[in-house]
Amino acid sequence: MAKTELSLPKGITIRGKSIQAKASVTINGKEQRPTKAFKFVDVKKVQTDLSIAEAIAEAVKWKAETVEALTLGKEIKVDQRKEYTLLEGSDYTYNQVWKGNKNPEVGYRNAQILMKFFGKHIKLKDIDGEAILRFKSHRAEKDQVADSTINRQLTALTTICKTCFADGYYSTDGKVPPKAHLSKEFETRVRYWTHEEEIRFEAECVKRGETFIIIGNAVICSLRGGFRQWELLSLEARDCYDDNSNPDRPVMFITLAPEETKNGKSRTISLQGKARQIILKRLVGLAPTDRLFPISKNAFNHRFNTIKGKIGLGYDEQFTFHACRHTNLTRLSEMGMPPKAIMEWAGHQDLKTTMRYIHPSKHHVSNASTLMSQYDEVSVENKTNQLSLVRG
Repeated sequence: MAKTELSLPKGITIRGKSIQAKASVTINGKEQRPTKAFKFVDVKKVQTDLSIAEAIAEAVKWKAETVEALTLGKEIKVDQRKEYTLLEGSDYTYNQVWKGNKNPEVGYRNAQILMKFFGKHIKLKDIDGEAILRFKSHRAEKDQVADSTINRQLTALTTICKTCFADGYYSTDGKVPPKAHLSKEFETRVRYWTHEEEIRFEAECVKRGETFIIIGNAVICSLRGGFRQWELLSLEARDCYDDNSNPDRPVMFITLAPEETKNGKSRTISLQGKARQIILKRLVGLAPTDRLFPISKNAFNHRFNTIKGKIGLGYDEQFTFHACRHTNLTRLSEMGMPPKAIMEWAGHQDLKTTMRYIHPSKHHVSNASTLMSQYDEVSVENKTNQLSLVRG
């Protein structure tokens, strides 16, 4: 929802997508502060609930009536929502938020790690800043987990707390969720396949037959086209069009539908050479709606990790299938493709995201001195030519 400048009365606040009203009255030295939430609907969605203006009006009315009742000593009935536990909050967030994501199980998998540490039945409001620091320390020092992984788990915790807080399931005493400070991510986020690793991985897949060749084919296609895993696993025959109008340079065009991409926008990827040949072979005998890579995500990951271990990289947590996408964008950068063009190719909406994917190899970084040496040579040659012209 777009940010709107609103002047709200005292005791009325916006929490997520609800208006929170707090009726605070002190009688005989004892403070009473019942609260109530009035949900409003995002203007971009179908209006089935109150609008924000209506929610504010309802909240102000309720507050005034409640304060008056408390002052007169009348008993009031306030709908007190339950304070969710981590398990209940995780289930609620799954249905409210994660279920609509491309990979809904990722968020809940991180929630399960949180539950393993904090316990399933701890109340969300009892996970304070100190508890979060203990979690970070435990995961980093005892479990030897990378900062990037811990950040994703803390992000899941933040999502759970904010979702439950916005809908009144966090606390009944006005307590707000703590801020989970994420760690700065360093080189552990670098993912890059070498050409030698690519060759060894494919050879090991071929050695093991068709059930593993499908994994090798997917790796080559991602290394050449920058595909995400689910984009390949959901790819159908009708998404592919082979253009051989130019016999010297035939091109396979693959169109990813909006529901198959991360940003919800259609994207077209062109493949030539080896990757095109792989797609052509996989298209043989398929009906338009048949999948080119008919394998579940779990089976895919199991076979990928099997090959990873066989080529001696089982210890390397950064050697993943998604690293193929990082490698593709890095190689395009090293071959001179402008960053903005790479952003379009990858389907990113922000150039900053693209730059996080590009990891220049040590060879290309060290090549900077050679390039500057060539610049010096050209500069000296130009000065010499200028002097010759003056003397001439």
